[in-house]
Parts: sequence; C-alpha cells; structure tokens
Amino acid sequence: VGTVLVEVFDVHSTLNRSNAGVGIQHLSDGKIDGTFNSLTFVEIGRVGFTKAFNSTTFVDILYADIAAQFGPKIEKSKFFSEGVNVEFVKIISPNEIEIKVWERGTGETLACGTGACAAVFTGIHQNLLENSVDVIFPGGTLKVVFNGVSIFLIGKVDFVFSGVYKF
Repeated sequence: VGTVLVEVFDVHSTLNRSNAGVGIQHLSDGKIDGTFNSLTFVEIGRVGFTKAFNSTTFVDILYADIAAQFGPKIEKSKFFSEGVNVEFVKIISPNEIEIKVWERGTGETLACGTGACAAVFTGIHQNLLENSVDVIFPGGTLKVVFNGVSIFLIGKVDFVFSGVYKF
C-alpha cells in the first residue's frame, strides 16, 4: 500500500487532503451515532490516486448485521463531510482480527483492502495489535504487515466478474 506518514489532523475540517500518506485521528469526545463512543479515523491514499477514508471501531461482539445496522449512520455522521468507510473490528489475538465493513456510497462489502490496512494500523497505534496481522473478512482472509514505514497487503486474488458498461 505504501509508505506511512502519520499526522494528527482535525477531522471536523474538510477531508480533502493534498499530501500522500496516512493521517490518524481518534474521536472519543461523545457518542458517534448514539452508540459508539470511540472510533479512529485513518486516511490511506496517495496523490494521484483515490484516497480511502476509513473509520475503525473495535467491538467485543461482531454481530452479523453490525455493518448494515450502524455503517450508514457513521458514514453520514457530522464528523465526515464526504462520508467514510467504516470497519467494525473484533480482535481475536494480537495477530488476528475479524472485520465487517461498510463502504461509503456502496454499502456492506465482502472485504476492503484499505480498510484492512487502516484497522491494523489503528490497532498497532493503540498497542492492541502486532505488526503482522491476519485479517478475516466475510470474503476471505488477508495479511497486513507494517514494518514501521510501509504497510503491505498480502492475499489471494480471484476473478469475480466481468461486464460492459455503456455510456
């Protein structure tokens, strides 16, 4: 995924960013959507590419419908003027997590590479995870490795579908 640049920034400001890297902001000054009292915002992207804005919340129980139930509310929260991908993360061990994801503008998805990286980076930042973590999604398992400078996403690639879009 690339080199990691960590900087804290105000999530209440516009989310348009011009620099490459990862920004992280932990929100705990009130309940998000009335349910979650803490989430961490991580921006992963590079100049010239689509940036992914991810919010991660760690949960004790990963209900089957947690993403569908709470994802839309957090995606459109006042904290995120342009919307946000939402990862609900259960820590199984310091080297293994399970995630349900809600992607902005799309809904619940089977997996999310930037979400995996954001969740692991957040867990490392909060001293909850090690630098090499297996990430279990409904669509399969990925490995995320952080070497202190760069984040690496490792996993199987499968052909899913093809189609034609006519303008």
